[in-house]
Amino acid sequence: MCSGAKRLLLIGQYSPAIHGQAIQYQKLIHLLGDDAEIELYSINTVYTMSRSQLSKFTFAKTFRMLSYAVELLYQHHRYKFDVIVMSPAFHTIPFLKDSLFVVLAKHFCQARVVAWVHMDPSRLKLESQSCFFKFIYQSIINKFDLFVACAPKLIGTWPTALRERSCTFVCNGVADEATTASHRGVKVENPIRRVGYLSAMDEQKGWLEMFSVAEKICSTSEDVEFYFYGGVGVSTPIKIIEEKFKASQFSDRIKWLGAVYEEDKNMAYKSMDLFCMPSHTEAFPLSILEAMMHSLPIVATDVGAVSDAVENGKGGWLCSPRDEESLLRTVQLALESQDNWAAMGALNRLKFSECFSLDAFKESWQKVIHDLMK
Repeated sequence: MCSGAKRLLLIGQYSPAIHGQAIQYQKLIHLLGDDAEIELYSINTVYTMSRSQLSKFTFAKTFRMLSYAVELLYQHHRYKFDVIVMSPAFHTIPFLKDSLFVVLAKHFCQARVVAWVHMDPSRLKLESQSCFFKFIYQSIINKFDLFVACAPKLIGTWPTALRERSCTFVCNGVADEATTASHRGVKVENPIRRVGYLSAMDEQKGWLEMFSVAEKICSTSEDVEFYFYGGVGVSTPIKIIEEKFKASQFSDRIKWLGAVYEEDKNMAYKSMDLFCMPSHTEAFPLSILEAMMHSLPIVATDVGAVSDAVENGKGGWLCSPRDEESLLRTVQLALESQDNWAAMGALNRLKFSECFSLDAFKESWQKVIHDLMK
């Protein structure tokens, strides 16, 4: 560490990594740890250990929030931070909670404050909020020195109040864990075509629409399987998920295999021929980038910044969200376009290497931080 190193504090949950935002914080801490010009500190703000508890209010969460606020003031008293990065939530109560940290960072720590935006700000539904809340919202937004999106297209979707501030983007990045850059294609010894889903089993992720599409396709095509990978989310109990898959008349070809991690997750991607991500809403999902890393053609809904990754007609096919018929037509088109899968997978792999690797992620963040510290 050089004597003139600037001090950077990251505030956010990174362990346990129960969602994409936490995974990205984890990666950033690891990657910036060896930057000689940055002295890195962090506060791991853990409000819950489970995705299913994320949206629920508890007094324990309130106590933790206050303890983290005290920790922020104590650490700043010791180290005098130059830049503080945090990720504001865009739901009413969590936004008010995060506002406390913004006020402390700006007025007590007098640091430059960066909002790393992982959530769609429109979720606040500002138009339906009270005048008092709108006043608080505008006051807090004005305290940030910079807003960082996790993909370029997202900035254009933000409310005017955010877009009028200083904005930039750093694309999400994932570790390259693919052992081969070539798409597997349809195996001679196994002519079955496998469509894969890998995300939380939340209704907002669109798995129910994909399940319905899977049943319709399996009723007319005997050479297609649908494998669902993902843990229980915040909206559907495990019992209901299990009963739905068990009741399918194609339960031998439509399967839920639960959550997978690390090498098991890599093996899940390698078993797929086509990846499907039918979310209702997203920012910039890591599973899309992981599928690109594994050279897969992709079917996805055109939400958030998915189109920054998947080029429609080149790396895959995009369809309308919350539209089962659109999803059905798109998956059928993808299955009929099997001869293009290898080329699409190769294009996705190349784009991943150039834009969404951890090296690209690190370089982009280093530029952001160093520019702020000048």
